Amino acid sequence: MAGTAAGLIRNQLLRPEFTGQLAERLAEGACIKLVSAHGQGRRRTLSDLSLCLPGSMTVLQANLRDYPQSLASMLADLASQIGLDGIDSLEDMLDRLAQRSERTLIILHNLDELRPGTASGYDDGFFTSLNGVRSRSALSLLCVCEHAHADWPLDIETLFLPPLTPDQALAEMTRRDPPVGPGERPAIARWIVAQPAPYALLEQPETWPCPARGAISP
Repeated sequence: MAGTAAGLIRNQLLRPEFTGQLAERLAEGACIKLVSAHGQGRRRTLSDLSLCLPGSMTVLQANLRDYPQSLASMLADLASQIGLDGIDSLEDMLDRLAQRSERTLIILHNLDELRPGTASGYDDGFFTSLNGVRSRSALSLLCVCEHAHADWPLDIETLFLPPLTPDQALAEMTRRDPPVGPGERPAIARWIVAQPAPYALLEQPETWPCPARGAISP
């Protein structure tokens, strides 16, 4: 039964191997900065990741696009997801999360949106606390962004989202069942992955060329 369930989940994933391995590492305590340009499927990766993580793992997630200039507001969001009161700093939150019996994963999406500095709260102390997550056995961290930000004092492993393959694009097209004949889909899939923002294009079948009209090679 477990194998059947795992197979069903795998068939839903955009990048099955990558997402499965990422979930395994986070479940073991990894701290990772996942980097991907726009249009590659970062949000979809997070959605798929939720299907692969152990059910016993607590996941807290904040979108920095909502709190680019207020660490306090971002922390309040995370704290509300798990019912913590009186959080006065990121370090305080990490201390209290580490005392729990369940492993906790913190996901910070759109890290590019934060405004580093004392006024916003995203200062050197913030980055030092994030770097310290790896020394806490009960916690894992995933920061998702478009750029690596080598000049930021965030010293965790950088992992780049792998390019979408034609087979993965074709599998996604099959799941979505767009108004395109099955025989035309392989050529369209190859065309899609050659574009700068392939996942965005998968969501826009009205923009696809038509192999039957010679717009792309079959």
